[in-house]
Amino acid sequence: DGGGKVLDAVQSYAGLRKVHVEGNRVYLNNRPLYQRLVLDQGFYPEGIWTAPSDEALRIDIELSMKAGFNGARLHQKVFEERFHYWADKLGYLTWGESSSWGLNCFGDPFSLGSNHSPIEAAALNFLAEWREVVTRDRNHPSIIAWSPFNETRNAPDWDLHRRLHRDAYDLTHDLDPTRPVNDASGY
Repeated sequence: DGGGKVLDAVQSYAGLRKVHVEGNRVYLNNRPLYQRLVLDQGFYPEGIWTAPSDEALRIDIELSMKAGFNGARLHQKVFEERFHYWADKLGYLTWGESSSWGLNCFGDPFSLGSNHSPIEAAALNFLAEWREVVTRDRNHPSIIAWSPFNETRNAPDWDLHRRLHRDAYDLTHDLDPTRPVNDASGY
């Protein structure tokens, strides 16, 4: 104010990194990166899929690092922004992933009495939600890769299957051209 008293304050942080792939190697800041990743499903006995506290998020990362891991594939869950904050602050690398298991985008493409099949609607919803995830989290330097899908298989319509994978890859890469995109973690 006019008297020199601070009325409000804000703090932030920034991190710079370069991630790229050459051949079959991943590089972080132009140095080969050996990824010792834990598969983290973000489970907490006290809150099931919700961390009971900010401290619990930090402790999870610290325990993983003490066990010798340098990061995590964040599996089948869109993690809390505070998890990414702690990963950024502690130097813990992550792969961002969606909660796509059981997503009915690859089943029977036919339906009765609608303009779009349930499969088409599920695919469009997935892409819209994935856009929100990538847009929300793309400024976290701890995220070094994106993986929109987990273990997709058994698609009765392989053309639709491939198209959705291409669309998810293209969307992710368009929103964040600074990181590799692994369209599916398996199959």
